[in-house]
Amino acid sequence: MTKSSYRIINILVLLIAFVCASVVLLRYQNECHAFIHELNIPSAFFVFLLGFLLIHLTKAFRVSLILLGKGVRLQRLTRLYVKTTFVNITIPFKLGEVFRFYCYGQELNNYREGLLCVLIDRYFDTCALLLITVPVEFLLTHKCSNLSLLLLGMVFALFIIYIFLPTLCAYIKHNMIYNVNSTLAVHVLELNENILGWYEMLQKMLKGRILTLLVVSCFTWLLEYGLFKVILTISGKAFGMLEFSNYLNSILTNDANQLKVTYTGYGALTLAVIMLCVYAATRRKTYEK
Repeated sequence: MTKSSYRIINILVLLIAFVCASVVLLRYQNECHAFIHELNIPSAFFVFLLGFLLIHLTKAFRVSLILLGKGVRLQRLTRLYVKTTFVNITIPFKLGEVFRFYCYGQELNNYREGLLCVLIDRYFDTCALLLITVPVEFLLTHKCSNLSLLLLGMVFALFIIYIFLPTLCAYIKHNMIYNVNSTLAVHVLELNENILGWYEMLQKMLKGRILTLLVVSCFTWLLEYGLFKVILTISGKAFGMLEFSNYLNSILTNDANQLKVTYTGYGALTLAVIMLCVYAATRRKTYEK
């Protein structure tokens, strides 16, 4: 794909994202204004900005770990992260992940690596989320939501597949090689080699980073909890693990939780400003050169 086509797609998607962000802010403006009015403390806004930046710096660091060794410069990575994150939190139903995959694939000049980057990022983010929500739900309500259990099952299943896939592929190759005259056997062997190619690429992207990615992901969610705790405590509002669990469940179920709607709306505005500043700064450097 040519650079001009890539830019046109980027512009169109960003315009859609801006429209979606505007719709969310207009639709939930009463909830957002009520929540902000209840805070009404300048220090809370300062804490929000500082915490929001720290959270996304940590998330960007996680992405940089996944892309380590891929030759993506810091300037490009910053633009890539800010742009795709803005789209991801504004366009509903996680459709922004498709744009993220497209941008990473274009940047790496390899769409398979771009897809794996997004999947790895989502996997560890979900693992960290479940490590917090499942124990909290169980301790506070003595049960886990069906969605949490479903995601837990999916995460565990993917982990098992990752562990045993090489053995399974070796077994298939060993048994099919004796039926190489069969057309079906040839196709199965080709598919088997293709799967192994994906697996080897995944292994290279994860090598020596699994524990670090999990710790960074957990730290990100704990930062988010700390941000809400500090802001609401400053404002004299109660906020504990139960409220945080409800907030996390609203993310999983896409419910219109007041805290989530407010955080997403004003977070999108903050990211939009950051994105414009980053693009302006990088453009200026380009012209200066």
